[in-house]
Amino acid sequence: MIRTLVTALAATLALGAASAQQMDTAKAVERLRAADANGDGALTKAEFAAYRAQQFQRLDRDGDGYLTDADTQQLKRFASRMPPGMEPGQMIARFDADGDGKVSEAEFANGPTPAFDAVDANGDGVATKAEFEAAAAKAKAR
Repeated sequence: MIRTLVTALAATLALGAASAQQMDTAKAVERLRAADANGDGALTKAEFAAYRAQQFQRLDRDGDGYLTDADTQQLKRFASRMPPGMEPGQMIARFDADGDGKVSEAEFANGPTPAFDAVDANGDGVATKAEFEAAAAKAKAR
């Protein structure tokens, strides 16, 4: 059920957008689908954070437990591994909560979630079927 809603949302968001934006939206949709760990059709912020924590290991290219400029520079060759819509150099600035110049697993897992927040209209930490439908309708109206 969530797949249909998310796919509809992605298609609506992508209308009239450049093909690069369409690919970013498609990647975001796939990540949202994968993040619904229990498959109940609702995506909680906790599920999303847990999914991000799992993804951290593949982004930490040198295995030192942090994402650094060196990791993001290596990732330029693997643009599909970056979060949608983000250039490699932006990751550190966006997720580095303590300002130490590197991103820990906790900072990455609990970092900004603008796509999730846009769907979770009431801010209760759960993106429901109704919220996905409302977000799709809002995007379609643009």
